[in-house]
Amino acid sequence: MASQAASSATPNRWVVAAAAVVMQLGLGAIYAWSVFREPLSIHYDTGITQVNVAFFLAILLIGFAAPLIVRPPETPREEAEAGPQAEEARA
Repeated sequence: MASQAASSATPNRWVVAAAAVVMQLGLGAIYAWSVFREPLSIHYDTGITQVNVAFFLAILLIGFAAPLIVRPPETPREEAEAGPQAEEARA
C-alpha cells in the first residue's frame, strides 16, 4: 500500500519527457534567433535592429516574470520540520 502512495506522487515519466522536449524547443528557438531575424525583418519591412530590440525586450520580460511564476524554494530547516507528510499534502 505504501508503494501505491509513493507511485501516485511520482510524476509519469512520459509527462516529464514531453515537458523536457517542449522546454528544449523553446530554448532552441532562443538559440536559433540569428536564423529568424533576417526573414522577420523582411516580412515586417523593418530593420534587423528593430527586430532585435523586440526580441531583447521579450527575453528581458520573460526573465523578470520568471521569479513571479516559480514558487520560491523553502529553507532546508522548514523542509526538515515539515517532513514527507507536507510534501504529500502539497501534491
